[in-house]
Amino acid sequence: VNVNFTGASAMGTHFSGSNFESSVLTNADFKSADLSDVQLMNLRETNHANLSGATLDRVNVMQATFSSVDFSRCKFRESTFIDAKFESCGLDYADLTGAKIEKTQFIESY
Repeated sequence: VNVNFTGASAMGTHFSGSNFESSVLTNADFKSADLSDVQLMNLRETNHANLSGATLDRVNVMQATFSSVDFSRCKFRESTFIDAKFESCGLDYADLTGAKIEKTQFIESY
């Protein structure tokens, strides 16, 4: 809870079941990391983070804003998104199979 990952390199790291509520992910590199079952609620800053190829199965994303984040090739299977915002995010080949998406905005994301 409330972890500052600004500029951190956590490529390929396993964070399964962790709680990142109110955390900062600005310029963090989580490429190919395992974030399955993670709580991503009330994230404060997520600008320019790299989560390409990460596994985010069954994550809970609530009241979080992502800006210019690379989610290409991410797995979001069976994840829940409530009141989230994705602004200018890369979502190429993301897998949202079985995801629950409510009150979520995708603005200029591709």
